[in-house]
Amino acid sequence: NIRSQISGYNAEKEKFGKNLEQLKEQHGDATRRLHEIEEKIGKSRGSAGADLVARIEEHKTKSVSATERANFYGDEIKRLSGEKEGAEKDIGSIEREIKKYAKEHSAARELFDSKSRELEIKAKELKDVRELAGAASDGAMAIQRDLIHLKQEYERLSQAAHDLKLEKDRLLEQYNRLKIHIAELEEHIKTFEFELKDSEWQSRESRNEISTLTELKEKGEKEIFDKRRKLSEFAKQQNELETAIRRLTNEYERAKAEAEAKAHVQQGYSRIVDAVMDARNTGKIKGICGTISELGGLDEKYSVALTIAAGSRTQSIVVENDGVAAECIEYLKRNRLGRGTFLPLNKMVAGRPRGAAILARQDSKAVGFAIDLIRFDEKYRAAFWYVFGDTVVVDALDTARRLMGGARLVSLDGSLIEASGAMTGGHIERELKGAFGSAAQSGADMEGLAAKLREANERHEEMMKEISALQDDMRGLTDAIAQATPRLNSESLKVADVEVRRKSAEARLAAARAEYEGERRNFEEASKKLAQVEQALENAAAAMQQLDARREEKGKLMLKATSKEISQKIKALEEATAELEKETNALKSRIDVLQTNIQLTNSRREEFVNKLASISGQISQFKQEIEQCKRIAAESQSQLDVLMRTQAQLSEQDKKLSNERDKTYNECADLNTKIDKIGTKIETYSQMCQDMNLKLPALEQQVEERNQEIKNYGDVALPEKLPSMDEVKITIAACERIISGLGAVNLRAIDDYEHQCKRKGELTEQTTRLDEQKKHLLSLMEEIKTKKKDTFMKVFSEVCGNFKESYSKLAEGDGELILDSPDDPFAGGLILRAKPKDKRWIRLEALSGGEKSIASMAFIFALQQYQPSPFYLLDEIDQNMDGINSELVAKTIRERSQT
Repeated sequence: NIRSQISGYNAEKEKFGKNLEQLKEQHGDATRRLHEIEEKIGKSRGSAGADLVARIEEHKTKSVSATERANFYGDEIKRLSGEKEGAEKDIGSIEREIKKYAKEHSAARELFDSKSRELEIKAKELKDVRELAGAASDGAMAIQRDLIHLKQEYERLSQAAHDLKLEKDRLLEQYNRLKIHIAELEEHIKTFEFELKDSEWQSRESRNEISTLTELKEKGEKEIFDKRRKLSEFAKQQNELETAIRRLTNEYERAKAEAEAKAHVQQGYSRIVDAVMDARNTGKIKGICGTISELGGLDEKYSVALTIAAGSRTQSIVVENDGVAAECIEYLKRNRLGRGTFLPLNKMVAGRPRGAAILARQDSKAVGFAIDLIRFDEKYRAAFWYVFGDTVVVDALDTARRLMGGARLVSLDGSLIEASGAMTGGHIERELKGAFGSAAQSGADMEGLAAKLREANERHEEMMKEISALQDDMRGLTDAIAQATPRLNSESLKVADVEVRRKSAEARLAAARAEYEGERRNFEEASKKLAQVEQALENAAAAMQQLDARREEKGKLMLKATSKEISQKIKALEEATAELEKETNALKSRIDVLQTNIQLTNSRREEFVNKLASISGQISQFKQEIEQCKRIAAESQSQLDVLMRTQAQLSEQDKKLSNERDKTYNECADLNTKIDKIGTKIETYSQMCQDMNLKLPALEQQVEERNQEIKNYGDVALPEKLPSMDEVKITIAACERIISGLGAVNLRAIDDYEHQCKRKGELTEQTTRLDEQKKHLLSLMEEIKTKKKDTFMKVFSEVCGNFKESYSKLAEGDGELILDSPDDPFAGGLILRAKPKDKRWIRLEALSGGEKSIASMAFIFALQQYQPSPFYLLDEIDQNMDGINSELVAKTIRERSQT
């Protein structure tokens, strides 16, 4: 069998050797493909990719800038269109005013011509009359000359006053126009100042944003550089860890192969425990503390006693919590490995020794509680209590026999007495001294390797998490920088656009302020001139008043010097002439005012026409600019679409290459792992073949000795085919499980059986006697029940009659008592119904407060009438009663108290 195993191991070695060569070839091919893919990715992400990104950003910048300029020009066109519409409305209004002034001017001119002709006739007539009067007297001639001179002076002053009035009207018109224009300029200045402040604020905000984004970008690039350096260090550490893990794995597999047989013999580990411990050592399941035998340590002199006391529970597996236990059970189910016992520390509870065990422990021949004789970490106490409980270790079987009864005892030589009295003992066929702590003693190297391997795997997992976190951080920083770059470009363009608007606002603000200052000076000059003209008008009016007074005086002298008829005629002509002159002057002033208004209105119209032409020119220019911006934006967008498609193609290609690289890298890692595993298996098989070749001579000698022993038992029939050692071990383990499932054998079972049979006869007699007593009691119960019902119905009938009588007397109505269950009165309650005078039947619950009090008192009187009591205590029974009912109840109580 050993030779066939060696042959099988050699065949496996050759098969694994061939597989190893194939895997190495596949690994080489995968490595070459990985280098080729890395070169392609490097070329794809080289200068061409950077140039493409730069061109994309350039065209994005152009497109955004052109779009923003077009939007700015569009806003300006809207603003100018509004001004143009306002100017067109003003021109229409001015033209209507011009037509109105022209019409009034024409009518005034016709009237003026008519009055002038009439005035000439009257003046000629007045002149002729005065010449006639002057011819009659030399004094009259002198007065006539003075009057002519005064008239001429008056006409001169009148003309001067007329001119001053026209000047005043012109200055007043200019004053009002300048005042309106100055108000408009103030509004424009406020608007331009707001636009300037807004532009400065936007510029400041954009510059702050640019500063923040630049700082973020520089900080991100620095962090990416640091993380790449750290990632490089981690990659180096990862390679070192992977190398160490492979080395430790090889060493662990060799140590495991060497210690496997020894562990099976010393610990009696089952296949289940082996599988779970292997899952722990390889890191498949975390949270496994170990087996009871592995976690406990003891002195050599207690080894046999404690091993016997623990029994098969030494293979119980201690875990950190019930979640780990459930994971281990699922692992066993999934791999069809069998069933195992797991002790979760978060659920296990340590007990207390029983009284019998405490008394046994106090004996002089007792060594102590088993749980106190084994060394373990205090956190495992509940688990070790499950194994040992309150088992007491004594020196010998005689002491155990003396103390037996209610306590579990074990002697130092391995004799076990259960609390029930069952005794187990005899010859021990195999060595048991290594059951506790033997894994740490005989397999210290393997456990150390397993611990190192777990630590290395945990460190590798932590490092992979750190590497993954670093990569995620780098991707996040890269994405942040990628997002910040367009924003940075956009903010830069925004700053440039805002700067253009700011300069435009500054220029317009400066022009408006300059125009405002000029108009302000003109306004002040016009105000001064207007004051001077008003003063001159006042002076002219005063002079004309003086001339009128002198003319009137000369006229009176002239009238005195002439005859009465001529004087009257001259006076009438002078009055008519004065009236005509007054009308003529008024018409002339009106004509001049209208002419001035027409000139001013034409001037204003000309200004608005020029403004309209300027606005139209600006709108036309802005439209051309918009068309040019749209063309630039369309060209940039077209170029951008082409570049984005190119970048998408390159990105897709990069993505494919990256996926292929990751796939190839994973393939290389898998192949490397397989190569390491196969190499480990080859080394293990080689070591096992070497060990078996070394053991083969000793085993052949043992076989020869066993064959000689078999010859000594020649009469024993052997099967044709002997089972293998593994089959024998499996059969032994199955038998042990069956025996363990049976539990301890009770040697007093027969005596207990006879005692229980006797006890059963006694109980049967008692049961028969109790059944007869039960029948008698049931019959008595029925009799008492019948008498109770009859007695109750008799009492109820009398009380019901008494209640009707009492209620009729108190309330002049009808009342009755009704049982809920007449057939079984004790199964229900009692209903009280009443029919007060002139009312329907009502239950007690539906009566009013006073009616309830009357009904209650009637019920009390009914009971008192049937079986009077020596004393009654009634508290505020008339609270809800009126005076009549209170007096009636009091009278009834007085009558009842006499009986």
